[in-house]
Amino acid sequence: MKRLNKLYIVLVFLVCGDTLYSQTVTWQRQSSWDAVEIFGDHLLKVEQSGKWGLADFDGVEVIPCNYVCLTEIHEERFLVIGENNKLLSLGYPSGRVVHVNGEWYVDDVWPYFTNGLLAVRNSQNLWGYMDKSGKVVIKERYTNAFPFFFGFASVCENNEKGWHIINTKGNCLTVDGEKNFSFASSYTKIDERRPLAMVLISDKLYFIDINGNTTGDIVPDKGATVSGFESEKRFVCGEGNSRMEVEVGAVVEIVSITKGNVDYQCHKNSVETISFPQVRGIDIENDGTIKVGELVILPQFQEVVALTSERVLVKNDEKWSLLKFDLDESPIRVILNESLTQEICHNTPMFFQLIGKRENVRVYTVDEEGNMAFLDVDSTTGSFHALMNYLNKNEEAEFIIGLQTDDVVLAPKVFAEKVSLGDGFMVSGPEKVIVSKRKGKTSTEITIWNHSDQDAAPFDVSVDNGINMHFDGLPSHRFITIPVGKNYEISPLNDDVLKSIKVKISEIGMPEREYKVNIKFAIKTIDG
Repeated sequence: MKRLNKLYIVLVFLVCGDTLYSQTVTWQRQSSWDAVEIFGDHLLKVEQSGKWGLADFDGVEVIPCNYVCLTEIHEERFLVIGENNKLLSLGYPSGRVVHVNGEWYVDDVWPYFTNGLLAVRNSQNLWGYMDKSGKVVIKERYTNAFPFFFGFASVCENNEKGWHIINTKGNCLTVDGEKNFSFASSYTKIDERRPLAMVLISDKLYFIDINGNTTGDIVPDKGATVSGFESEKRFVCGEGNSRMEVEVGAVVEIVSITKGNVDYQCHKNSVETISFPQVRGIDIENDGTIKVGELVILPQFQEVVALTSERVLVKNDEKWSLLKFDLDESPIRVILNESLTQEICHNTPMFFQLIGKRENVRVYTVDEEGNMAFLDVDSTTGSFHALMNYLNKNEEAEFIIGLQTDDVVLAPKVFAEKVSLGDGFMVSGPEKVIVSKRKGKTSTEITIWNHSDQDAAPFDVSVDNGINMHFDGLPSHRFITIPVGKNYEISPLNDDVLKSIKVKISEIGMPEREYKVNIKFAIKTIDG
């Protein structure tokens, strides 16, 4: 950015208007949430003080932040969970919730519907399954119940051969006429093959398909003898002279199978989470600058996430808020008032004016170090004084003006206009100076007048004989005198000598100006 000169000036042209921003930005919700996730149909999952709820893209609460957990959506449902994993309500992607009757609890590892059913526990710690309407359709009778995958779930009635694999109607799957197992896993896709489960029958491990048939893809149909347990859910098996290990995860799905030098890939089921959308019309740069059409918001947030072409999430001071852009409105304009003079003389004030909605709007300019300086704005007229940023050789002045709306800092705009350069200074010297022949030099002064109606900004004066001086300003219609002749050598001639003194004045905010002062020196011979 060019150096800012702190000088008030006048722009001279007819009354004109210029739109500073073609869109506006407002807070939809400010400093509200500790964490935010995209959720459902134009909804946000939001956390406040350790509790969760839902809000729409306007920042309006759909579900208040009163709950321990709101699960991700799975099979068109989410769960509203309270203390100790108590199930309170079933939710829909639209944000609508239905209260669950009775006292039910869910598993904290997999609290989701699968195959249309949800494992739930009653107050006696017995598990059953609930459908999407909130009705328990498989009665609670199991000490353990795991999610349904591929139409089947593994359940346990007791620790002694009490494991079963049941279908969605609660009927047990049989394997070679046997339906009671020492252990049964849920179904998992292995190496992209058909879904397989693992069961233990008479200390032998079998893999079965969804029809209950044993498969020899990994071990022979006769099964593999279990030789031990390395951990609670890692089975060590022997098949002939080879060794095989099978690991089962927290939801009793097969996680890994290692047989000799072969590692079988097992694919766990997962919950589909909704990611932040790709939004057109909003450009978020790496430094955090937000661009929406002609509107530019300067970097001022820790994080920025686009929701729609009209809304973004922003994080500041570890809190998330919502900003909204009004793309079709132009409520704020800045105009330049007609001036009565056609000259720039020192710090003549130049007026801008805000037109339109001015609630919660502040105006700023930028200083020479890039810092914002807020300007006083008349609350009635919307007028304010602008600062000149630059005046080039073509006498075109530039002004940097920016807005802060609702504490959001918008990028400034540069205004440039042709102006007439006026000179508020006048430099003069004495009509005649008497020079002593004996001394061969003289001492004289020049006068610098401020003949304008405005005070001069700080300025420097340099004379061609090497004299340099600085002044902090000069009031209107006042003058200063500068001694300039002490180093001027005058040849001892009989005739008067006319000499020209060149004086340069560099005033802050104005181009350097040079003045020529002609002084007549008269030679007077003094004996001795």
